[in-house]
Formats: sequence, C-alpha cells, structure tokens
Amino acid sequence: MLLSASGAILSIMTEWDDFRPLDPWIMVLDKMTCETPAYPSSSVEAMVVLAMLGALLFHRPQHPDMARWETDADRLLREDDIAIPLRIDIGNVLVHWHYWKGDLAAATRVTDILTQLIEHAGSVTLPRLQSVMNHAIHGWHTAEFDRCLDLVADGLAMATERGIHIMDDRLMAQSIYASLSQDDLPTAKRFLGQMKPVLQGGRRLAISHYYYLSSNYYLIAGDLEMALQHGQIAVEINQEVAAPFPEGLACLTLAQIHFEMGELERATDLLAKVRQYAQDIRSRTLELMYELISAWFELQCQNDQAAISHLRRGLKLQRKMGFLNIPGWRSSIMKPLLLKALDNNIEVAFVQKLIYKRGLLTDAPPQASEVWPWPVKIYTLGRFSLIIDGQPLQFNGKAQQKPLELLKALIALGGREVSKDQLIDALWPDAEGDKAQRALDTTLHRFRKLIGHEQVIQLQDRKLSLNTQLCWVDIWAMERLLGQIEEFPHQAPDGCEQVLKLQQHLFSLHKGSFLSGDSMPLCIGSYRDRLHNRLLNRLGLLGRHWENQTDWNRALQLYQQMLEMDDRQEAIYQRQMVCYRSLGLIAEAMAVYERCRKTLFTHHGISPSAETEALYQSLR
Repeated sequence: MLLSASGAILSIMTEWDDFRPLDPWIMVLDKMTCETPAYPSSSVEAMVVLAMLGALLFHRPQHPDMARWETDADRLLREDDIAIPLRIDIGNVLVHWHYWKGDLAAATRVTDILTQLIEHAGSVTLPRLQSVMNHAIHGWHTAEFDRCLDLVADGLAMATERGIHIMDDRLMAQSIYASLSQDDLPTAKRFLGQMKPVLQGGRRLAISHYYYLSSNYYLIAGDLEMALQHGQIAVEINQEVAAPFPEGLACLTLAQIHFEMGELERATDLLAKVRQYAQDIRSRTLELMYELISAWFELQCQNDQAAISHLRRGLKLQRKMGFLNIPGWRSSIMKPLLLKALDNNIEVAFVQKLIYKRGLLTDAPPQASEVWPWPVKIYTLGRFSLIIDGQPLQFNGKAQQKPLELLKALIALGGREVSKDQLIDALWPDAEGDKAQRALDTTLHRFRKLIGHEQVIQLQDRKLSLNTQLCWVDIWAMERLLGQIEEFPHQAPDGCEQVLKLQQHLFSLHKGSFLSGDSMPLCIGSYRDRLHNRLLNRLGLLGRHWENQTDWNRALQLYQQMLEMDDRQEAIYQRQMVCYRSLGLIAEAMAVYERCRKTLFTHHGISPSAETEALYQSLR
C-alpha cells in the first residue's frame, strides 16, 4: 500500500497539471507513516519520501511535517544501499525545496552530492539534463549569469543530440531568469519564443511558468497591459492547480504591475497575500521578495522610515540566505534600493558585494553615496587621491604627472562637457594647433591606461566628460549638499535632524580646500575660490537656521568650525557675538570681538566695520 500510494502521487506529479488530486494520497501516506513508522526496506522508504516531498513541495509546502520529510530526504540521499537513480530523484526535489525555502548553502550542498551521483550513474541522459538545470539555477541565484546561459546551451544541445526534450522548457526558463536579471530583453525574448510551444500542451504548471516569466519580461520592457494580462493568467492557473509557491511568485509580479499602473490598493492586497504565503510555507525566498518590494512601494510613496525598515529586514535576510539574485529581479528598483541601503548604513558590506558581483552601475546622480562601490573615486578636498576598484592608486614618477593634471583641470572646469580647447588652453597654453591637439590625445590615452577603465573619461563632439556611472568625485557630492541648502528658503527642511545630518555630511567631506597643493593651471585656483566662498555662504544659512531655532550652542559650534576654515570672515564673528549675547554670556561675546579685531588687523591692517562696532557697543 505504501508503494501504491507513492506511485499514485508520482503519477499525478508527472502530469505537471492539477495537484488537487494529491490531497487524498497525502492523507493516506500521512496516516500510514504515522501508524506504521517502520518501513519494509530503505528502498520503500525512499519511494515514499520522494513522493511525499514532491507532493508537499508543489502542493502543500505548509504541511506541519514538511521539516521531517526534508530531514528524511537528506538522510536517504546519502545512503549507499539505495539505488542511485532513486537518490538522484530525491535530490532533485530536495534542491528545489532549498531554493524555495531560501537556503543557498543547503541547495549547493545537495547539488554537489547530485553531481557525484550522476558521475556514478554513467551517461544516462535525463539525470544529466536535470544536473545541468540544477547548476543553471545555482548560477542565476549566485549572479553567475554567463555560466547559467552556457549551461543551458550545453543542456539543450545534449537534448537535441539524444532526442530527449522533456526538460527543454525548464532549461529555457533558467536562461530567461538569467537574462531578465541583467535586463537583457532580447535574449529573454528569444528564449520565451522557444519556450512558447508549452502553451499547446496540457501541463498547466508549465503554462503558468511561461506566463509568469513573460509577465516579468513585459514589466521590465514597460508594456504594462501585456504584463497585466500574462500576470493574471499566471496567478489564475496556479490557483487552479493549487501550487502555492508558484502562485506566490506570480502574485509578487502582479503586485508590481498594479503598482506601476497606479493601483496601490490592489498591489498592497497582493503583497499581503504573499506575506501570508511566506509565513505559512516558511519560505524565506517569498519573505525576502515581500520585504524588498514593500520597501520599493514605500520609497515611491515617500514613506522613508517604512521603506528603510523593510529594506533592513530584507537585506539582512538575503545576506543570511546567501542569494545574490532573486526571481523577478528588476534593476530599475533594486539599484535605488541598494543606494538607499548604503545611505542608511544597512548591510553595507553585503550590499557592496552584491553591487560589485553583479557589476551594477548606478543611475543615481553622480554625487550620490560615497559608499557605493564605484570603480573610480576621486578625492580633491584637502588631498588628491584616486581609489581604483577599492585600491588607492600609487603615483610614481613624472610619467603620470600630465595625465593627472588633465584630470584635475577637467574637474576644475566642471567635469562635464569640457571642450578640448578649454583643456588645451589650461594645460598647453603655449602649444600651437596640431601639436596641442596631439598632446591632449596622448595624455588622455595615458590617463585611461593609468586608471584601467577605458570609459572613465568620455569624448563626444570634442568635449570631455567624466563618466558619472563609473566615477564618484567628492566635490560633486559637496555641490549637491550645497544645492540642498539653497532650497531652504523655498522649501523648509523636514526637521532639525535632517539639517544636522546634512551639516555633518558637509564637514565629513570637507578635508580642506580644493586641490590645496596645486597652483596651476589657473582654473584650479579659480574654482577653489568659488567653492570656498559658496561653502561659507551656505554654512552661514545653516547657522541662521540654528539661530531661528534658538539653538544657540549648535549655531556657535558651527560658526567656530567656519572660522577654523577661514578666520578672516568678519560676518561670522558677528554671528558668534549675537549667539553669546542671546545666551547672556556677555564676556564670551566681548572676547569674540577682541579676536575679530586682532585677526582683521593682522591679515588686512584694518579695524572692524561699523556694524561690528555697533554690536560690540550693545554688549557694554
């Protein structure tokens, strides 16, 4: 009876269609294994475990004894007295459960065992195709996309050579996952076209898989109507065949489609359904995707704190799982989420690893997070330093001098769309015509070779620009912060905490003046002066903010930092005197006046202005 019930389950599973007929057989095996826990043989036990694990995986993953069946499967996989083909079948089900559950380490371990078993099994085609698929799944989960595509190509070639095509659609699906994860729509479209014949068959789970993948394709492509149509079909079929995990994945995609169409209530209802599935199934994979997509929804709705909470939980979970990729990855939402994580100190090391491994280039403004693992970081404030792929570039010898001068001049002239003529005038003012042009071309070639990134400086229409997807420059980050301060009179900041954070960020960037050790070319000194004056002006606005909040001590601290940057600014002394007067610290205010008077006389040979004198007299 154990073998009969197991055979019935395996027969239903083979159809890859309606899983509801599994229910009575699951009940039978539940009852029999409870009443008679001892098996006639290990082979019989293996057949029962294979049947139950497969049935529960696709149809009842929330079963209370799922963990027990998983443990039994893991044990039987290692038992040498069980036939290798049966162990391979158990392993293939078990490895899928580990991916759905969200345990990469366990999935990898089982895949390695299966590889060894298949070597002992000889040249039997179907197990080898299953092994190719397992390794391909591992490839796209670990962001080894090229490896995944190569494996699928090998698997399909093997299937064609040996005339066994039962695995074709599942192999093609892995290439679609890999392609969509890289936003490679042409490759995904090609494999979807090859997979489309499954729609003519009666295997509804395969059909729903096609529609799930195609809905993701259309979502990334921006065709929301087609995405909605295919997404709804995927959800409906999975409901019909009673496959909870595939339904959960389809609901996640459909939620995003509704959100993009402005249907927030429908989108959040679908997410809530996925969250319940994740809890019932105990699937960390669904839980992770729920957290990340919820973070995106909240971020788009400008609910920053809620977004950060979801992001913190999601990325912590993903780090523990070991996944570097997930089903339905969309770079358009993941890159902003990862940037948000770095800006809020969330799982920084893991996020940097994720970005680096996937080769992600941010679409955010070029002055965005310093913590993003930029291929090239350029520091110019108080020092000149280049960090290339995480390592400081060592400057050796005169041979590197001119290429670095080119970089400095390019930054000083704005860093974007700087004409060749401007750079030639700055660096080769005495050179003529073709000679100057050749000097610039040679220097640009030497710089690219020195940095190791050909596209770090782009040339178009005789204009040079730093590549904002490859480069982070400290002064660009500072310029962004100064621009935010400029908005204060027109758009009140959200609160003192935001202002303080902005102020702290400014001072963390400002290690000194722009390229302080360079006097030539002249454009460097000119930009240095403009930046210095702008910085003091905007810091003065922050100081007035603290005064308006009657936070005199915070204002005093800021003004003192400004004087340490430039002690010749009479207006700053005046503000310090006002703050001390407001605190009733008259002696301290008069001491500030004395410092101001001595400094002005020492640097300029002048006395304080009438305004400063009047302020001083008000203290007496």
